[in-house]
Amino acid sequence: MEILLQTLIIAGFIISIGAYVWLLIVAFRAGLVHGLLMLFIGGIYALIFSILHWEEAKKPFLTTLLGGGLIIASAILAPVLAARQTPPGESADMYPPAQSSPFKTKLAQAFAAGIAAKMKSGPVRNPHTSPTGSEVKPAWNPEALIGKILDTSTNGAGDKVTPASSNDWNEARALLRVGGVIKTGNQLFATVNQKVVKANDDVAVELNGRRYHFKVRKIDLRLNTVQFDPIEP
Repeated sequence: MEILLQTLIIAGFIISIGAYVWLLIVAFRAGLVHGLLMLFIGGIYALIFSILHWEEAKKPFLTTLLGGGLIIASAILAPVLAARQTPPGESADMYPPAQSSPFKTKLAQAFAAGIAAKMKSGPVRNPHTSPTGSEVKPAWNPEALIGKILDTSTNGAGDKVTPASSNDWNEARALLRVGGVIKTGNQLFATVNQKVVKANDDVAVELNGRRYHFKVRKIDLRLNTVQFDPIEP
């Protein structure tokens, strides 16, 4: 659409200039004085000459108006079309909550550790309820194990990790540098920290030994900005 508007503006200028030269030639044919006045005074005398010599000057005069109309129409339509091309705001509720890969890793490690402990402990005899020679397997509650994982955030070594504060998230967000916004077809792209991303992509920055993940919520072509949502583990 921008190419079309630029083409209309250029065409308007070419038509206006050509029609004015045409009108200038008609004025010189009508008389030397008319031609000189048209050449030095310009638009004001062009209107006067066209009214006084309408039969000879109506075609170049109307052509001049056509070229000027194309220029004015393109200038009016440019901001309107730019506003329509701006994508509407996307709510974060439209997308499912992002899942953290470290959480999946912790959950898998916890299940593996529980299974390994179960197999290593071996069978246990119960003299009160089981007859001689019977075996009772140790109880293992996966729901309780998952609850412990959800209640406590730990790193790979099992040490407790302090959750990041809102100030830490703000400092991490400040490290996201938007290089520019481009539009290809109907898709908007942006460069964030020298990486090309689109809406709903994940970007990460590192601050004080911790990685902070953000999701691209909205890319604004008109304002050349990108909005991010934090992805908390």
